[in-house]
Amino acid sequence: MLQPLCYITSIKHYYKESAKKYYNKKLLMFYILSRLFACTASPWLYILILLGFACFTAKRKVRIGCFSAAMVLFLFFSNGYFYGLCLSAYVKPYITDFNAIGHYKYALLPGGFTGYDKARERTDYGFAADRQVDAIELYKLGKVEKLVVTGDGASCKDGNVEVYLDQLERVWGVNREDVIIEPEALNTFQNIDYSLKLVPDMRSENTIVVNSAIYMRRTLLSCRKLDFYPAYYATDVNLSRKWTWQSWIPDFHVMDEWMRLMHEWIGMIAYKLNF
Repeated sequence: MLQPLCYITSIKHYYKESAKKYYNKKLLMFYILSRLFACTASPWLYILILLGFACFTAKRKVRIGCFSAAMVLFLFFSNGYFYGLCLSAYVKPYITDFNAIGHYKYALLPGGFTGYDKARERTDYGFAADRQVDAIELYKLGKVEKLVVTGDGASCKDGNVEVYLDQLERVWGVNREDVIIEPEALNTFQNIDYSLKLVPDMRSENTIVVNSAIYMRRTLLSCRKLDFYPAYYATDVNLSRKWTWQSWIPDFHVMDEWMRLMHEWIGMIAYKLNF
């Protein structure tokens, strides 16, 4: 329920940053609309609305209908099997073979996979850190020469640049001179747009985008809108996962996964409406 407040804070931050440096009315409206639409990307919202109608309506048939609909939604969105089918259909076109990846000068990593713990002065990694691990593996294999990390993933605004680069070099063995950080982007379109402005030769040199599979469709749409056609490799997905009878048992974790997928669906609608 705190999600809308986070989006309002993010919108205020974006407006401030845009006014200072990258202000564009169309992009600002796009950002606001996409964030507002994202507030609806929760199965719980629709379940609670139905339960609310059921509690406050005086008509017995409407009350029973709302309760029944809420129960159906809960059983559907907490079912791992149905979620797996929808996720597979959404990301399968973007799954490529890691071993078949050729040589590229740049690996572009959209942000959102790390944060900065000021108290411990350490970089914390989130659920989407696979994109960095896979990009580093490509780097260590000699398949990419430089890593371009874009957006808030490296928490650059918190003074984490040196900590992040030091960790990449000390723990992962990545030369800090081979890491380019773009700190301003706040959404997927800006990840691509600002990175191309910072490293314009990504257009002419071989570039591969490494991102979570669930975000790849929107990432490539942003690339096409900017007349940029990189190769891509999708991470954070396991389509070989086997679903068992346990997948039919309601799981609250699956509800959280649905929020990510619904967020992407709504994000795609917002992108297509604004571009």
